[in-house]
Amino acid sequence: MMPSFILVKLVLLVTYLNEKYNLGLKRIVGALHEGIRHSECPELFDCHEIEFPTHQARQ
Repeated sequence: MMPSFILVKLVLLVTYLNEKYNLGLKRIVGALHEGIRHSECPELFDCHEIEFPTHQARQ
């Protein structure tokens, strides 16, 4: 069994990485949104029909 301090450090690391991932993803999506919004033809970027595969479909 892992000592409790190692488990705490592991939880803190996972929390930190999750926060950095989410903030980075928000920045990328925000930049994409601003780029499309300020483009000459934003109506060309219609993404309503994009479908992402489910976890089961990727297996």
